[in-house]
Amino acid sequence: MKRYRTGFWASGLLLFLVTASGEEREDGYVSFVACPVARHQGPWRDVCFIARHEGREYALRNPPDYGEPQLKHRILVEGRIVEGEEYCGAQLLDGRFSVLREIDQNCNEIIPYTGPITDTPPPSSGRQGAYVSDDPQWAHLHPSVRPVMNQLPDLAVLPLPEGPPWQPQRQTIYYPFDSDRASGPDMARLVQLVEYAIASNARFEIRSYQGQSLLDSGEVMTERPGMARQRAEKLRDILIGLGIDESRLTIAWEPEPIVGTGREDWRSRRIEVHLEP
Repeated sequence: MKRYRTGFWASGLLLFLVTASGEEREDGYVSFVACPVARHQGPWRDVCFIARHEGREYALRNPPDYGEPQLKHRILVEGRIVEGEEYCGAQLLDGRFSVLREIDQNCNEIIPYTGPITDTPPPSSGRQGAYVSDDPQWAHLHPSVRPVMNQLPDLAVLPLPEGPPWQPQRQTIYYPFDSDRASGPDMARLVQLVEYAIASNARFEIRSYQGQSLLDSGEVMTERPGMARQRAEKLRDILIGLGIDESRLTIAWEPEPIVGTGREDWRSRRIEVHLEP
């Protein structure tokens, strides 16, 4: 049986100004909106990106396939400062950034090449961009699954435990701000859960959330109403397309956003998946 919770739809990015002042953070976390700045790394390497905030430069690095910065678009940066570590010649953060939808013509800065950046590793020499279906470990996948996997780069996903006895499984899928696109590694893991569910005749339970982000400036950014529902219904359709019987799916969403705290608010934009054999 499916459970739905209703919300209303609206367009555009909602910004609310809260009464708290944007005092300087001393807890090691940052949350801000800025233009990404591309840094040229030489003729044989791609650019890397940084962002400037309150007189400091921060490196922009997301998990694989979570999203890359784009010039002409501002970014929402949320993370914890990793002291003593740099990337792209800037301070490294443990967190996420989201590319915002609106066009901003001012976001067009490119730092010219001035020599190698020692803290940035060389390009990957592995099968980056190779189709996963070429790897024998995916040869057993159902034909309906392979087209999805063919679009993913070389992803290291730990295998699920073999059964029986079958065990409950859980997965948390995180999303960029105002987006329903999940990352490749998360989808690769979901494909594994689908195979596990089919083999164990399991049920899927999906609960979706949307959130707010409290910025260092004191502003609050709120995702568009209906994002939690949009994410849940898209993931439901993906699971059905991969072979899960709709009668074995339960989906729900929280229409109200999780209140932002300024500490890793990106974690509020998520879907929790529970598989019960």
